[in-house]
Amino acid sequence: MIYFIVFILEIFALFLLSRKLNIKVYSAIRKLVRNKKLSRYIFSIIFFPGTFVHEMAHFLTALLTGVRTGDVRLLPVVDEDEFKLGSVAIAKTDPVRRFLIGVAPVFVGIAMIIFVVSTMLAKDLLSSWFWVIITIYFLFVVGNTMFSSKKDMEGSYRVLILLLLAWIVIWYFEINIPILDVLERSSSTFERISLLMLAPIAVDIIILSVFRTLEK
Repeated sequence: MIYFIVFILEIFALFLLSRKLNIKVYSAIRKLVRNKKLSRYIFSIIFFPGTFVHEMAHFLTALLTGVRTGDVRLLPVVDEDEFKLGSVAIAKTDPVRRFLIGVAPVFVGIAMIIFVVSTMLAKDLLSSWFWVIITIYFLFVVGNTMFSSKKDMEGSYRVLILLLLAWIVIWYFEINIPILDVLERSSSTFERISLLMLAPIAVDIIILSVFRTLEK
């Protein structure tokens, strides 16, 4: 259970780092090109692979849960009043399915990060600068675009409240839930996952450190 908690804390840490890093990257581009619209286009190009993964996660989860979808936009919307990297139109649905669609990019992003880092280690690709650079770029763009926006999580607070209440009831009355036993038995798996998730966190910290050094 301890490694599962560590894993949750790592996701939260990555969320905070991504918010800060995205602002830093956009500000740096804006200073270089000195044009708001062009800055937004450059930012969108840099993060396009992450945007693709994010929006496809919404789209495919909507299809799997039987929710109708509308326009899928993978190209940025850039004007003076609006800046969107991408979007997927989703029909109105119940809170549970809306929640699943909203958080899908987080789970897909984590799964892809774990797969890529595991593959790098298993195939001993760390000795190749080409694959190291590709992997760092992948971790950078996916790790910093996988988190859901306020629009994605619209109405999901009801599900989160229900989950929190359920957790409190389970803890207070010491109810035996099979999935908790699974988490306990999966300690070694979550230990490995928590170690792998250090990779995108390390990438963000290093890049933020570079920005901080350049700003001095």
